Amino acid sequence: MSNELSNKLIVLRLKGSPADNDKVRLIEFRDFLAKVSDCLNKIDLKVSKRGKPSLYYRITDLQAKSASVTIEAVPYRPELDNSALILDSFVEGSVLIQEKKQIPLEFDRELLEAFRGLTATLNKHVTSIQIMRQNKTIEITKQLESNIESILGEDITSEGSMEGFLEAVNVHHQNNFYIYPTITPTRIACIFPIEMLPEVGQALKRYVSVSGLMRYKKIELYPHQIDVREIEIYPKENELPSLASLQGMAPKATGNLDSVTFVRRLRDAEET
Repeated sequence: MSNELSNKLIVLRLKGSPADNDKVRLIEFRDFLAKVSDCLNKIDLKVSKRGKPSLYYRITDLQAKSASVTIEAVPYRPELDNSALILDSFVEGSVLIQEKKQIPLEFDRELLEAFRGLTATLNKHVTSIQIMRQNKTIEITKQLESNIESILGEDITSEGSMEGFLEAVNVHHQNNFYIYPTITPTRIACIFPIEMLPEVGQALKRYVSVSGLMRYKKIELYPHQIDVREIEIYPKENELPSLASLQGMAPKATGNLDSVTFVRRLRDAEET
């Protein structure tokens, strides 16, 4: 295997429980691959600084014993190949968090929580998880989850409001929607009481101000969640008054002075 090819590969190995003769159940294997994919895609977005991932992944080897799968990273555009950097960041990030309890450069709360999801597969049906890349192997343990929880800490709360574009309403398990502020690159989850559903429906795809209990993590400047108490829907651009429509709305604003004299007096007052 050439170094160029091996530089694009990562191996994931799971071991099942003795009750299953060390074999891994399909649902556990599927869920773990989804969590790995989520981590890789989130790293990709940060590395490539694009609105969508620059890589896709394909299986080059699959073994039933201990459920081992070899995955190859493939760039959508060969001239923009970040595969080695992204795979290295995934493996080295796991090591840094689990063994040294440190946050890798540019890792934020959302990415840390994605890494915490890797440990969810460690249960009575999966006894070990290994990630291998070239000459490096890490065994994922519950220590990874514990360190991430310690890094993130408890929520810090305060009353406040945030503005953003409202999207993605979900009422299946928890009543929530997301706003996408202009001041932060990450979305903010907003939890609302079911009584507000009609108001949320009116605000969908609109720019809004959401007020309520804001929840922060100590490593971030902006809230990751808002417990919603009020939503203010801003008018659409075509609903805002034009400059021409404002003409003549305050005819007595200058008193008995003409507009030129009025403006001159304001300037003289500012200069004194």
